[in-house]
Amino acid sequence: MKKKNTLIYLASAMAGILIFSLMGYRVYKTNSDPFSTRTIFFSTFEDTVDTTAYIIRDEQYVTASLSGTAVPLVADGERVAVNDPIAVLCGSQKDASTYAQIKEIEKSIERYTQLNSQKNLNTVNIEGFEANIYNVFNNILKTVESGNLGRFSEYSEDFRDTVTARQIAINGAIDFSDRISELRSRLNTLNTSAVSAQEIFAQSTGYFVSNTDGFEQAVDYKNAVNLEYNELESSFSTKKNTAPGTLGRLVSSFNWYIAVVLENKTAAQLEIGKSMKLIFPHSSAGYFTAQVKSIKTSPNGKSAVIFSCRNVTPEVLNFRIEKIQLVMKEIKGYKIDSEAIRVSKESVVPEEGVETAPTAQEKEYKGVYIKLGNIIRFRKVEIIYSGTDFVIAAPNSALKLNERNEYVDLYDEIIIGGKDLYDGKILS
Repeated sequence: MKKKNTLIYLASAMAGILIFSLMGYRVYKTNSDPFSTRTIFFSTFEDTVDTTAYIIRDEQYVTASLSGTAVPLVADGERVAVNDPIAVLCGSQKDASTYAQIKEIEKSIERYTQLNSQKNLNTVNIEGFEANIYNVFNNILKTVESGNLGRFSEYSEDFRDTVTARQIAINGAIDFSDRISELRSRLNTLNTSAVSAQEIFAQSTGYFVSNTDGFEQAVDYKNAVNLEYNELESSFSTKKNTAPGTLGRLVSSFNWYIAVVLENKTAAQLEIGKSMKLIFPHSSAGYFTAQVKSIKTSPNGKSAVIFSCRNVTPEVLNFRIEKIQLVMKEIKGYKIDSEAIRVSKESVVPEEGVETAPTAQEKEYKGVYIKLGNIIRFRKVEIIYSGTDFVIAAPNSALKLNERNEYVDLYDEIIIGGKDLYDGKILS
């Protein structure tokens, strides 16, 4: 028994010594030659100029001769045709609330009636339902990711109805008759109320927006491309009050203008007729491609630049004075941390001349150390852009075929930090 306990103690002691030895070795390795690696990926860097954008559209006010509370009949940003009903003007807030309830109940009755009719189907396409569910759910995800929740309610209702329809198709009919009767009873009660409501119709084709900002008529849309620097800033310095009875606005044209003020030296880099990428950084709208329509320079060093764009979204229709980034240049290549860049010296023998004998010369190359298995290798980099804490290196594919093995390549593991690094060093 005593001998057994001694063996256990010895085994435990040896295990402890082994564990502490491994820990000590790791600490030694970490402190003696610490470095980390980072995989190289292909990326696109955008060289941008920040400024303020003034949005100019072809828009007219929607007005009514009577005063009251307006109830929109179409969603913001929805395209309407001439004589389409776009709003209802009610005599009071109570009438507006009653009218809105009536429309909502009518919509629910239509929905439940449609679902109720499905019980008479003999054959159904389950795969079709599932495809519709996927598409609607994908629309919900895109809406949430974009931050533009204008159609979230609509997509949510579509998702609910499509899932319900699928369940009916699989598990049998659901009788909504009682629910429909209840809704019709509520509708009859509301219809007995004397609601004062006047429909407002669109006077032209366009996108309806239920709000105004006072800058709708700041600039003559037809003269937008001729704006000078001083005209541009003064036009948007003070907003105007809208007339009584204004219910919203109609944006008539697909085409809208983005006006910016730039330094003359920056504007000189642009070219009329060329398209550029414009980014609205504080908006979920992302970026737009717009064409340079005019560049008006001034003696005080400022230029008015007008872009035109035909990409219309509900969010864009509410843009007016926005922060914007002009993408002056897109640089594509390998993004590398500046601290990973090293300098290597190499002896180069020039070609033999007629008058002088060839002598070895020392040349410096910028590059990085990479970890290739357990060996460190030096790879050159051709820097095409330098940022504050990174550089962009030319992609390997842009180099001559016989040079590619000497330069850094996609997915190389570059070394960040480390001491006593050299080409060919073997890592233990």
